[in-house]
Amino acid sequence: MNIISIGDSWGKVVAGGGTAWPETLGIRNLNVSGSRAEEWANNKNNWLSNAQECKADIVIVSLMGNDYMAALQDGVISPLEIFSGLHSMKTVVTAMLPAKIIVLLYADPFNGKDDRSNIALPILNAAIRFSCIGLPVAIVDSSLFLTSIHFDGKDIHPNQLGHQTIADTMSGMLYSFAG
Repeated sequence: MNIISIGDSWGKVVAGGGTAWPETLGIRNLNVSGSRAEEWANNKNNWLSNAQECKADIVIVSLMGNDYMAALQDGVISPLEIFSGLHSMKTVVTAMLPAKIIVLLYADPFNGKDDRSNIALPILNAAIRFSCIGLPVAIVDSSLFLTSIHFDGKDIHPNQLGHQTIADTMSGMLYSFAG
C-alpha cells in the first residue's frame, strides 16, 4: 500500500523532540509545518500536486489548525475566513480522491486549562467535519485517545508518547483499510 500523510505540523513536530507519527508508521510524510489548508488548496510550492503525484492508496490529512489560528490574529473570524477554510479543506481532500482518506481532528493540548482552546477547538473540529460532508472520508478524532499525558502543557503539538499513540491508532485503521 502506498500511504502518505499531508498537512500541517501535527504530523511533523514532536513537543520536546522525537519521531513524528508518520515516520513511526513508515509512511511518506509530506506535512509542512505552519501550512494552511488554503496554501495546500492553492498548490503553494507544488505541495498538492506533489502529493497527487504519489498516487497514494491512503492519504491521512491534518489541516485547518493554522488557517483558524491565522484568522484569529485580529480577534475576529470573519465569514469569508470561515468559508475560505472550509472550501480549502474540501478542495484538498477532493484532490486526493480516489485514495481512501483519513482526516485527523485535533485534541486539546492544554487539557481544558486554556479558555481560548476550550472555545476554539470544538469549533475548529466542527469546521473540519463540515468541510468533509458528502466526501468519502474517515474522520479520526484524536481527542478520543490523546489526553494530558500526550502533551507537555505548553506546546500545541503532541509529545513523543502522543505521536506514538497517534501512530498506534492509525496503524489499526490502516490495517482495516488495507483489508
